[in-house]
Amino acid sequence: MSPEEELSRVRETKISSSSRLSGSATFAIAFSPGKVDEVAYINGDSSLKSVAPQLTSAKFHIKFPGSNPVKLVRRGILMCRTSGCDFVMFLPTDAAAQPERSGP
Repeated sequence: MSPEEELSRVRETKISSSSRLSGSATFAIAFSPGKVDEVAYINGDSSLKSVAPQLTSAKFHIKFPGSNPVKLVRRGILMCRTSGCDFVMFLPTDAAAQPERSGP
């Protein structure tokens, strides 16, 4: 497996969903060693907010160095089709904060 394929594999997680949702939404997920601490909807299809509990219980490929208590926040996109949902974490360069817009 090439490094690019390996990176793609660890960034993507299948999410089980009993409903037949369709659309995409951006979420932020806070991780600590061995668990998901928090899931926050950012934008996109608001019907996908209902998938937040499945994101909390999903098995992500996150590794932490050592045993120090740390948190890692990652942003990604949840993409759902009638066949299921996938969550793909953005690369750190893609997840840079967007400049705030002032005014309407």
